[in-house]
Amino acid sequence: MDKTIGKFTIIIKTSYDCNLSCNYCYEGQKPKKLRLSLDLAKKIISTFINQFPNKKIEFIWHGGEPLLLGQEFYEQIIEYQKNLGKQEQIKNSIQTNGLLLSDKFLNFLVSNHFNIGISLDGSKQIHDAQRVTRNNGATFDKVFESFQRLRKANELYKKKSNPHALSVFTRNTLQHLDEFYEFFKENKMSVKINPLMSVGNAADSSDLFVSPHEYGQALVYLFERWVNEKSPDFSIEPFPRMIRSLVTGKGETCVFSKACANQYLSVDPEGNITPCGRWGKDDYYLGNIETEILDSILSSSQFIAYKDGRNKTDTVCKGCRYMNICNGGCAFSGFMVDQSLSAKDFYCESYFMLFESMEKSLRTSLN
Repeated sequence: MDKTIGKFTIIIKTSYDCNLSCNYCYEGQKPKKLRLSLDLAKKIISTFINQFPNKKIEFIWHGGEPLLLGQEFYEQIIEYQKNLGKQEQIKNSIQTNGLLLSDKFLNFLVSNHFNIGISLDGSKQIHDAQRVTRNNGATFDKVFESFQRLRKANELYKKKSNPHALSVFTRNTLQHLDEFYEFFKENKMSVKINPLMSVGNAADSSDLFVSPHEYGQALVYLFERWVNEKSPDFSIEPFPRMIRSLVTGKGETCVFSKACANQYLSVDPEGNITPCGRWGKDDYYLGNIETEILDSILSSSQFIAYKDGRNKTDTVCKGCRYMNICNGGCAFSGFMVDQSLSAKDFYCESYFMLFESMEKSLRTSLN
């Protein structure tokens, strides 16, 4: 694997435990009591820093709910990173449901330069239909309030980047599409949309799924509203990056990166390594950071087979005019349906429809 200058991202699964019980949770029934130890966290950090001494390393603290490990855990993480003397090389991000984001915890994270993403599925009606507590309680009000405090904290510490919401697109979203759009527009909140994957609890929630064609129609509708705003105060990902892809001829996101295996890895609470945070040990296991040398894992037959499988999307997608910027889409999305590493993204049709709409918009703007 290339160790030269660039960026490498490690998604650290801190736990499978969560204080919510979302209808579509991808972690499903994995062992909730299992949590990342401080010693293993330190080993992950030092191992990847040493493996890629010339790269910027981003650690994304993920879950389950990563804030369940408590503020003291992250205080010790920051102290350890500082002691390594590699602060210029390290970036920390965290993805949370926002319920445990107290003022003290929030100020600590922001003042220590964490990028914070909050999971928020849209308006109260959409969000509370699927992101609920273990007792089926509503969560929107508290999550939205946490987002507002995060925005103020970012302004206080003069962070250049705006906080963003992460939304999972379900049939609830589709049925309230204008409401979804207006919510983020009116609140000037940027959002990243993720499609629903058929794993974990979602595998038993078929009523939440939308077809690739329905998803494509919805993305096109949202894009055409967003691109025609006279002065949009919010962003909807993946629209800006997909537009850049059309202009530059290069895939701009992990979903559209043929070389995602050279940029992302995930480590779970037991030290098991998988290609990214969407994969679990039972899906595609690469090795264990506690029992194996990382260099051996990255040169293993499993890892080579993974990269070879991604390269074969050239054949599967041969003739598609967006192949060079899409690269077959997300490996996990295709694998979950066809059990093949070379299978194209389940939502291929959706992205093709969106690229077409964007291409038309670009041509119109140039005339």
